[in-house]
Amino acid sequence: MDLGGTWTLTYERESEEVEATLVLEMTEEGSVTGSFSMDSPFGEGRWESEVTGKVAGKEAELELEFDVQSFKIPVEIEGTIDGDHMEGKMTSRPSWSEESETRSFRASRNDPEGRASR
Repeated sequence: MDLGGTWTLTYERESEEVEATLVLEMTEEGSVTGSFSMDSPFGEGRWESEVTGKVAGKEAELELEFDVQSFKIPVEIEGTIDGDHMEGKMTSRPSWSEESETRSFRASRNDPEGRASR
C-alpha cells in the first residue's frame, strides 16, 4: 500500500473533533517521511512535526514529536490502510505526565489521483 499524499486525519479530544494534516512520501521499500500539522490545543497557532515511519502490507506505523516550549510530546500512530482511507490509534506521551493518552483516529487521502502508484 502506498501511503504517499496529503491526508486529513481526525480524532476526538474532550468531546470536540480535531483535524490534522499529514503530508507523506513513501519509498518502494515502505519507509515513510513527511509532516504532521494541527492547531494547538492551547489556541496558540499551529503545531508541526516531521514524521517518520514504515508501511508493511496494509499496516502503517508513524512517529512524530512536538516540541512545545520546553516540553516534548512524542506521538505514535498505528493504522490500517484501506485504499484512500486509514483508521487506527494515536498514542501521545507528554513529558510532563506519566500516563499516555490513546485516541482512535480516521484519515482520508485528499489527493488520491496525485499519489504515486506502486
